Amino acid sequence: MEPPWPPRVQIPSNLIRKRAGSISSIHSTKTMRSAKSNNVYNDLEDNVEENELMQINNNSDTHINNQNSDKNKKQSEASEKSKNQTIIDKNNDNSNTHSNQKNAKDYKPPPITFKDTTIDAVKNILKEVECIDMKHLTIRITAEGIKIQMTKMSDYDALLDRIIDDKSVLFHTHTKKQERKVKFCLYGLHRMNFEELNEELKSVGVFPRLIEEIPIYERKYKDQCIYKITFFQEDHVNVSKLRQVKALCHTIVRWEYFKSKFNFPTRCTNCQEWGHGARYCYTYPKCSRCAGPHRSSDCPHEKDDDHKIPPNLVKCANCGKNHTASFTGCAKRYNYVNLQQRMKENSRKNSKFQQKSSPQPDTSNFPHYNNDSVRKSVNVPSTPHPPPNYWENRNTNNLNNNKNSNKFNSKELIEVFHELIEKLEKCQTAKDQVTVLGELVIKYVYGKQP
Repeated sequence: MEPPWPPRVQIPSNLIRKRAGSISSIHSTKTMRSAKSNNVYNDLEDNVEENELMQINNNSDTHINNQNSDKNKKQSEASEKSKNQTIIDKNNDNSNTHSNQKNAKDYKPPPITFKDTTIDAVKNILKEVECIDMKHLTIRITAEGIKIQMTKMSDYDALLDRIIDDKSVLFHTHTKKQERKVKFCLYGLHRMNFEELNEELKSVGVFPRLIEEIPIYERKYKDQCIYKITFFQEDHVNVSKLRQVKALCHTIVRWEYFKSKFNFPTRCTNCQEWGHGARYCYTYPKCSRCAGPHRSSDCPHEKDDDHKIPPNLVKCANCGKNHTASFTGCAKRYNYVNLQQRMKENSRKNSKFQQKSSPQPDTSNFPHYNNDSVRKSVNVPSTPHPPPNYWENRNTNNLNNNKNSNKFNSKELIEVFHELIEKLEKCQTAKDQVTVLGELVIKYVYGKQP
């Protein structure tokens, strides 16, 4: 009688040497490899090794040769899948610099606003930079200063290199569009080292620019943590791409856009003006509390005990009134917010007007139809519209037609009601009220004066 289990087959010695020892060493190396890596390539390679060990029991050299060929094919497929594993294309040292230069040309450079200067001085500065083409820029004189708008990013960088170290030139600019930050929240992970999290994100193809921890005041558990992951605009990252990463460190995660609680307009902490930040502000500093010519952190009127200044020294750097520059009720802030809203409305209206209307159809080559084949239209008389006062006088006309009837119309009933109310108000007792009702019945029913 044959045993119910398959007979054991001895593994050839040449195959054991190729596997560096024994089957136990094969299993140990396999488990170590799977514990160290979460990559798709290693998982597929482990599956290939398991299938290969199961197929060794066939005890056929030809089968082993076919097995090695299948392994090479699966390894090539796994390598292709690992190449396509990248979720986000990061434009950093590991990416192609040529693609970065190509994408940078597509972005419009931000404007540069010169302060406390003349138009002639600005033109002289532009002439000093030889690579700038005067035909590809515009100059506007605004309330903020003289604003220069360029079309080429190379011209913008050249002008910025010329004036950034010149302390006699006061100006401010803005962050480049490709360097603007896009922030996301990562939920579900425990508190860990930022370097460890960065390596885990890179292993799945996510290359963040900055990782921060968002403070949680009421934690559900001890190690609960929410991470703020920052990217640049040029990384072309959105939440739909990030949501393809459903697990990190063997933990299910969730991605959402970061929404700040403070949706205030931008105010420079250097010059205290609205509309730009302190990172690209190269003007004289002003204090946000006393409006003095110094930084807010270096205010000489600040007290050591509470870090405040006397109330009589508080002055706004924008409007000059007795409040700080960050006061939400400042008139300058109110004017700036209204100006931004008007500009958005105007741009929205202009975009509607600029939409091209659909072209008129060309009927010159349209085939001519015979009058007999065309269905003749029938002129249906339209129903006349009622006059404007038709609905108002509809009820009254019906009542006027019933003058000869024994009923009171609405106008007569209203008169009777008013007369009844006037006489009842003059009554002092219930007997007087009953007498008034009887008098009105005799008057209007029998037509006799009481």
